[in-house]
Amino acid sequence: MYLETSFPQKENDKARLISPEYTVASGGSCLQFFYHMWGPTIGTLNVYLKEGDVIHGSPLWALKDDQGDLWRPARATIKATGKFQVKKKKAKTCIIINFFV
Repeated sequence: MYLETSFPQKENDKARLISPEYTVASGGSCLQFFYHMWGPTIGTLNVYLKEGDVIHGSPLWALKDDQGDLWRPARATIKATGKFQVKKKKAKTCIIINFFV
């Protein structure tokens, strides 16, 4: 997913990406993704865990502000008891998501 941060975007514009539903692996699951957050108008990238209709209140992973003109890796452990989805919420950034169990 790519979102342009300059015109015509406005401050506080948001985008949401919700993954397909996955089942937790018996040994646990890991979310691994790459992000690119560069420029003066970058806000916060939040990644949430969604189980059923419930989105966990605290982000599974979060980062804010300019992180340089590089694609950077990130990982988060999935602590769910059944089927889950990952929800990415960010105003302006790029992200690539892969799941590993």
